[in-house]
Amino acid sequence: MNAIHIDRLHFKGRESQRQWVIADLDRVAWPSLREREYLFIRHLHAVKPAGQLAISLAEQVQALRHAAVSGWRDDADRQQAVYFADYAELLACLSRDLLQKKRRWYWRQWGDLFDLPIETALPSCWRQQQHLIPALIDQLAAHGQLRWFCLQLTDTLAEQLCRVVCPQWDELKQCDMSPADTRDQPQPPPRWLAPWQAALAGTDPPVGVMQLAALIAVREWQPLKRQAAEMLPVYRAVLRQLLMLASSQSYPSYHTGRAGGTGQTARIEGSSFFANQPANTIDTAIADTDIAKSVMSADKIKRSHSAKAELQSNQTEQKNPVSAAEAVLDLKAQTVSGFVADRTITVSPPTIRPDAVSAGDWTYPSRLSTQQGGVFYLLNFLNLPRVQDALLSEPVTRDFPSAWGWLWRLAVAMEWQPEPGVENLFAFFCGYDQPEQLRQLPAMPQMQDLLQWGRQRYGAALFNRDIFAVPAQIETDACHVDAFYALDSVNLDVRRVGLDIDPGWLPWLGKVVKFHYGASPLV
Repeated sequence: MNAIHIDRLHFKGRESQRQWVIADLDRVAWPSLREREYLFIRHLHAVKPAGQLAISLAEQVQALRHAAVSGWRDDADRQQAVYFADYAELLACLSRDLLQKKRRWYWRQWGDLFDLPIETALPSCWRQQQHLIPALIDQLAAHGQLRWFCLQLTDTLAEQLCRVVCPQWDELKQCDMSPADTRDQPQPPPRWLAPWQAALAGTDPPVGVMQLAALIAVREWQPLKRQAAEMLPVYRAVLRQLLMLASSQSYPSYHTGRAGGTGQTARIEGSSFFANQPANTIDTAIADTDIAKSVMSADKIKRSHSAKAELQSNQTEQKNPVSAAEAVLDLKAQTVSGFVADRTITVSPPTIRPDAVSAGDWTYPSRLSTQQGGVFYLLNFLNLPRVQDALLSEPVTRDFPSAWGWLWRLAVAMEWQPEPGVENLFAFFCGYDQPEQLRQLPAMPQMQDLLQWGRQRYGAALFNRDIFAVPAQIETDACHVDAFYALDSVNLDVRRVGLDIDPGWLPWLGKVVKFHYGASPLV
């Protein structure tokens, strides 16, 4: 459901008329934005009779919604409306502007961050929505800013960000990081490293930046790894791979394949529309590795020239932004939450996904139509405290590459015959190149208990494969899974037992999962 925040309302007229206008603002038909979309408007102004002021302001918002430009644009600060597809994109752009100390009008709500040292401001910005950090990185890469962003980070700042990404960071960095036999280490799928490959290739980044990149990749690849001891082998493998990428001289691309009156006046300023809101040991050990030596001992003069070239390249890109027309018209796979602040509305460029790193690799299956959308209902069952305790206390299931493997194993045990597209999705988020690899997952020792608990809680007539047969459209990104169902797909029996409620943020899955009824995503 859309929400409006009005920062200031100036009204010229009698007090009784002012109350009338305020009541009309609650009743007027404001433009509808998609969930998570943000629309910032600098100010609105109307000179109308009291009964027409709210309607006039709403009509202006409608016009500005279509005229809004991307908040990434260099000239966005001079526009009247600014747009962001979701909160991750907003935070990514805010992170860039914090590093540049550009306090634009649409950052008024975050103005206190610009008064802080960057070592405090940027971690505070990221801490606001920690679960969106992988998507934030995707947005920086999508807008060609990640390479520049990495060049701005000092070791001190990068370490502060590491603590935001991984609360166990201080414990993890004290672990033994001596080189291990790489045959015993899990190999990270190239897709999780794609944005970092483009950002780090051919550079000599500070160790802190490498550590930060590794932590974010680990978090996206294997969110079940929470304790330092569990994370260490995965972290070591990712860090080693990133060091190899940094020593490479290739620069992979990262782009998508995606008037008069009675004298009574009203003006809104600063309002907002939105849908749903709100190394010591490691350093030494890394330096001891052969790969690290080849990377870290790069000529400092060459590094200086490289950094200058990157900054010049970034400035050139910012002077040639996506045109407003392109940004406004290409709204296909985007979400909007609006803001009307003391600024203007802006529309973001298309959502961008990394190209496949190799011919055998594939990227986010970002949109999928299925007749088996009910399989996602099982996430609510898996999120029950009793089920979570059983799954996380068993080493076999705790060692799964992803909880998507739990869901796949459970559904198959319920005699699910998966559609190829849904099975591909599960395999992708498990880090597999082929769905057949799901069959290599170990058997879950708790399976009989899980099936028994499900039948006891929901009834054998409901807890079976029949609940999977629900048409749905699934949209995914680095941090979200959105399932869209038709309103007539609502099953009252499923609703009564709570299987189709919004799961929300699932830390063990590493995703925010939302169920939508009666609403279709924009195409």
